[in-house]
Parts: sequence; structure tokens; C-alpha cells
Amino acid sequence: MLESFVNEAIVPFVREKGLSWVAPLHETVETFLAGTVFAVATNFILLGSTKIVAVLVRPKVALLSRS
Repeated sequence: MLESFVNEAIVPFVREKGLSWVAPLHETVETFLAGTVFAVATNFILLGSTKIVAVLVRPKVALLSRS
């Protein structure tokens, strides 16, 4: 069934459109800028949340170890 789908739907589409719709050879400035902003924002959020968790967890661990 999968082979039939590939042969009847995917192969003709790739023959007609090529692979450029999946992996474009060029990126626009807007695409590059959006990817850069997304990467920076994701790192900021992930690193910031780990710092917040570390600050919240650390005092509780210190209090438990003194008991």
C-alpha cells in the first residue's frame, strides 16, 4: 500500500515540481532573519528557565541538607 502511494502520488509530484519545494537552494533575507530570531529567542527562553529552576530548587535543597 505504501509503495503504491509513493509510486502514484509522490514520484509524479517530485518529477513535476522537483525537490526545490522541500529543500530550497536559496533563502530569502526574511527567512534567514526569522530563523535567527527564533534560535536566539529559544536559547534565551531555555537558558532563562533553567536558571529560574536552579534558583528555586537550590534554596530548598540547602534547607533540606541542613536538617
